[in-house]
Amino acid sequence: MDLDRLAPSIIAYDVFRRGMKAKYGGELFTADSVADIYGPSFLDYFQRDKETDEPKGIVAIDLGSAP
Repeated sequence: MDLDRLAPSIIAYDVFRRGMKAKYGGELFTADSVADIYGPSFLDYFQRDKETDEPKGIVAIDLGSAP
């Protein structure tokens, strides 16, 4: 991913990611970024149920590479 080509609202995690939510109607995270202070990546974090810690499925979108 070329961070220089991303919109500032995706890169800048402002207070509660309000800019991102306003522009895109949701939140976008890179899969390998750290999700919390305990260190799991967002990919690992979103594959576990918050209440039961059971594994769950997620959808991965492969954006490919720029031509």
